[in-house]
Amino acid sequence: MNDITKTAHNATGLEGVVKIDELPWIDIGVGDNAIKVLRVCPETQQHTILIKAPAGQVNQRHIHSGPADFYVIEGEIEYRGGTIKKGDWAYEAAGSLHEATSHPKDTLYLANIYGPRSEEHTSELQSRETI
Repeated sequence: MNDITKTAHNATGLEGVVKIDELPWIDIGVGDNAIKVLRVCPETQQHTILIKAPAGQVNQRHIHSGPADFYVIEGEIEYRGGTIKKGDWAYEAAGSLHEATSHPKDTLYLANIYGPRSEEHTSELQSRETI
């Protein structure tokens, strides 16, 4: 994932109102996923984002360095913990392996990610698969 502190709209404030409908969708280079950055902490990289994933989108596995939670607004997500549907909330502990995640329907969800995604561990996992 890109350094979202550079793509955010003054999203590093301590408090405030975010006019979500006025924010642009940002292509993050992962299939057809797009995000809206609601808030980011430059020191810890904790971030709150709105994620839009089209039906059929599969996100490759990765590791979050900190915990993460997700609330599904529309659609559904299938991952190792089961199926998360509209109105469901899911939580992952720090260091959890986030297996490949699929979106059988157009999906919109809110994500709170407490720390950056661990690209180093993701690359290591991918290299092990090719051996």
